[in-house]
Amino acid sequence: MGQAWHARDGASDSPERIALVVEPDGARRAQAALALRGMGFKTYQTGCGGVGQFMASQLTLHAVVVDVVLPDLDGLQLIRRVRATSPQAIIVATAPQDQDWDVIAADAHNAGADYALRNFSGEALNAVLTGAPSSGYEARAD
Repeated sequence: MGQAWHARDGASDSPERIALVVEPDGARRAQAALALRGMGFKTYQTGCGGVGQFMASQLTLHAVVVDVVLPDLDGLQLIRRVRATSPQAIIVATAPQDQDWDVIAADAHNAGADYALRNFSGEALNAVLTGAPSSGYEARAD
């Protein structure tokens, strides 16, 4: 079954970079976590917005990937809360393919996301977090 989750123990000056992935689709969640780990982040992941919100309240985050369409919580509200508790974090918003991209990107930016990825992939996530030039994905950073 599931593995117990534990927040790291209070060392705020730790050089460890922490990332959180909140994505209901298991394959996309695993892809994002793998990409973040490949960039050197200690990565936590969940498919549940409520659990993600709790994790975000317990960690000092450096990168966050949030699907704005979560089954149990408003993803935009989660972005606002993460921005309030971890203002230095880079927040990347994603959404299912069938959503209105322009509306999603604008709403995510207004909520505090740094980027909105239309065609999510590990490569696209790596590119926006490292500042690499676009290679066929559409990211919006207003």
